[in-house]
Amino acid sequence: MRHTSDTINPAASRDRPGRSCPSQPYTLFCKKMPEHTLHELVEAILSGQDGRAEQALSALTYECASLNIEALAATLAQSLPHAGADGRWWIARALAALAAPQSVPVLIQMMDDPQVDVRACAALALGELHAHCGRKAAVALAGHLDDASAHVAEICSASLGRIGAAAVPALLRALEQGAALERVRAAKS
Repeated sequence: MRHTSDTINPAASRDRPGRSCPSQPYTLFCKKMPEHTLHELVEAILSGQDGRAEQALSALTYECASLNIEALAATLAQSLPHAGADGRWWIARALAALAAPQSVPVLIQMMDDPQVDVRACAALALGELHAHCGRKAAVALAGHLDDASAHVAEICSASLGRIGAAAVPALLRALEQGAALERVRAAKS
């Protein structure tokens, strides 16, 4: 599966052994972007082919500001129930790449995913989108300070720190009512 440190950085998966990524990650999509539909972008993101998904994400991130972000976020959210674990990971990564407030509710939902890597990617994405996160995101992250995966819990702690003032009520609640390890992570935030 994926390394969480790879989740937000589009170039990171090029360094993963066994993953093939093109040397020009977004060229193919950006040359054709006006012709592409949201469906084609989502199809590429969920294709199961890392190189193709990276191209789509790079196109979103670097070249294609004219997309209807709200529609793309909604389309990705609608794809969640039908996506496997790898697809859900790519959806979280794509939502982070959109860097839009519309991504936050879907990422909050993804914090309850059964797969550790998906939860880790969603938590990291919420931290990256800290400017768009409010109390709901903070509550979702604080709820995972005692996650079964220590890795997810640590990412949640770091993301809460990035959210700042909106996270204070959730952190105080964790400090007052949480288990010992949860209190430690809340204090670190």
